[in-house]
Amino acid sequence: MDSFYFYLILSGAIGPLVIILITYNFAGWNWKKKPWIPFVLGLIFLSITFATNYFFSSTSEELNSTLKNITSPSVYLFLQLNAKADNVIARMYELINIPLGVSLIAAALIYKADLEFDRRLKQYNRGLEDISKSEDTLTVDIKLFEERLNNGDRGADFLEAYQRIKESRLHIKMLRRMLQRKFDDFIEER
Repeated sequence: MDSFYFYLILSGAIGPLVIILITYNFAGWNWKKKPWIPFVLGLIFLSITFATNYFFSSTSEELNSTLKNITSPSVYLFLQLNAKADNVIARMYELINIPLGVSLIAAALIYKADLEFDRRLKQYNRGLEDISKSEDTLTVDIKLFEERLNNGDRGADFLEAYQRIKESRLHIKMLRRMLQRKFDDFIEER
């Protein structure tokens, strides 16, 4: 086995593991914000796997095709073992890199779903805050209306305050319905 094969095997078997360990240590928070990073890494691992598998499979086929012309038993055995070794190396690449690539792509999809869930949760909480602000203004308007009623105030201002209370109640009902319709599936998941 010459040095090229040795370094290729070493980079294909140990290199991805080292890269994965480094990236998984780096991952966590950054990957949750940017799920495209593990997705791209997964695609890179799968493409590296395809390229190395193609290289070793074609080398194995070439060695097997040259075996037909060899008459020396020792050279025949050496080339046959080399062809089998290349085939085993190709399978090792598949066993190492395909699960790593698929796990990175799966992690990217999970992080993307988490981002979407967090975004919708923030929107839902903002809607709840809007409703609570409207309810707070409604309670203040009701208290002012009750004070005017107790003081015996009558007239256009009194009717405007009553109309404002009715509009606030309708607005709150409308906000609740809109929030319910918009986040119906989200509320069921929650």
